[in-house]
Amino acid sequence: MIPMRRDSLMERRMQKLERLELSWQERRFFTEQMALLLDAGVPLTQALVLLTTHSTRRRLQFLFRKLQESVMAGQALSTVLALAPRSFSRLYLALIRVGERSGQLSAVFHYLESLERTEHERVAMIRNALRYPLTVLVVAIAVLLFILIAIVPTFESIYRAGGESLPLLTQKVIQFSHFLFSPAMLYWLTSFLILVWGIIRLYGAEGRFRYQFDRIVLELPLLGMILQESFIVRCATVLNLMLQSGVTLVNALKLFGESVENHYQKEKLEEMIAALSAGQSLHLSATDSGLMSDVALTMISIGEMSGELTSVMKRIADYHNARLKGRIEGLIALIDPLSLLFIGALVGVILIALYLPLFNLGSAL
Repeated sequence: MIPMRRDSLMERRMQKLERLELSWQERRFFTEQMALLLDAGVPLTQALVLLTTHSTRRRLQFLFRKLQESVMAGQALSTVLALAPRSFSRLYLALIRVGERSGQLSAVFHYLESLERTEHERVAMIRNALRYPLTVLVVAIAVLLFILIAIVPTFESIYRAGGESLPLLTQKVIQFSHFLFSPAMLYWLTSFLILVWGIIRLYGAEGRFRYQFDRIVLELPLLGMILQESFIVRCATVLNLMLQSGVTLVNALKLFGESVENHYQKEKLEEMIAALSAGQSLHLSATDSGLMSDVALTMISIGEMSGELTSVMKRIADYHNARLKGRIEGLIALIDPLSLLFIGALVGVILIALYLPLFNLGSAL
């Protein structure tokens, strides 16, 4: 009976680990502390004991305790972390496996901490940039609805009592105000929600629709450039680390491919890997894939000819990381004035439409 109880307890813990979802701050704390302890020469099991003892958060305590028990029982760290897919991405796990095989686990944790911090700062920068225009947009929509629902009917009744013919712009604004209260509005709103739901379902099905959708997103003027730059930065950074650790180029690309979420890029990367496996050079396969920039392709060609592909990947990552930062700053600089211009123009058109009959009446007098 005792072994059965232990087995059932282990199963319950594994199920709980599968449901574990660490926040970004918690995952970064784990990664950072592991890097510091391993870098200081603390053995892996002792590092996990220290983290279990000193952690104050229940979720982290549970994770550290589970890792400690499993590693002391002979399991690999990456094997246990793989039981928590909601907390650790495939790329995270792949790099941990590389660190275990190469004996450079502390270096991998340092790299992961730097990678997560950089990506989080990038996302936070975009979110902060969008917060102000989105707030302005919500307030503007509320003001517009108030004008269309409360103010426009008042002006309509005044103009109707006067019996004068209204300008076309004023008529259209009044018609739109009526539309907001009509059954047609409910029909169009329902149709729009069904369309959005259908797109989300098709996107989640991961078929050709998602492939085409992801391809179109990459072709968008500024957002597509940011996504492409981000892909190159992550790819070059991961390849630099894996090639340093002795992983072959094909295997490194396969491991990186597991973390790629854009299906268009993922399929092109698989074609690139197939070409490499068939004996084609990285420069030619990357050129055919269309995933790399001209600068990156030139540097890859130089790296292959000189035998310095590993260090070249570091230079590619640094170069495109600087370009990526510039793209994001450009997007931020573009969003604020465009949002204010759009909202101001919309409010201005409605106000002009409301007062245009009065202006016409004044000029007639």
